[in-house]
Amino acid sequence: MTDAQVAHVLDGFATLPVHPDVPAAFGLLADAGVPAYAFTHGSARVAAEALAAAGVRDLLAGVHSCEELGSFKPPARVYEWVCARVGSPPAATALVAVHSWDTHGAMSAGLLGGLCLRLEGRVPDTVLRPHVVAGGLDDVVAGLPALPAHPGEP
Repeated sequence: MTDAQVAHVLDGFATLPVHPDVPAAFGLLADAGVPAYAFTHGSARVAAEALAAAGVRDLLAGVHSCEELGSFKPPARVYEWVCARVGSPPAATALVAVHSWDTHGAMSAGLLGGLCLRLEGRVPDTVLRPHVVAGGLDDVVAGLPALPAHPGEP
């Protein structure tokens, strides 16, 4: 690929719309006073621009990328790093994603996990079962406050 072709693809990300449940999910968090962050493998700048173009960037407290570490998810140190960046201990932090490997990695690092099934359709048997699983991102976010103080304990 040429540099121009790569730039064309990356520029396209900035114009992708968000799924209809995304603004509602971010709005639930904002209404509850819970800061939300985007956490990506790719460029934080590209992600922030795409979120701004979709009209939801202002609902987020920040956008972070594990590319700053020179690592991809799911090693525990990646999730620990972002928790330190946002000033939230892992046990009090939830990662909500559409990839089960991402929630698995986060939960392995001590975070809460929420999985939106829109991409995979089910929770694979090979990963930790997320604390909240639902078809829509807004339903996943709505389920997080209902968790006990220490999920997994009776």
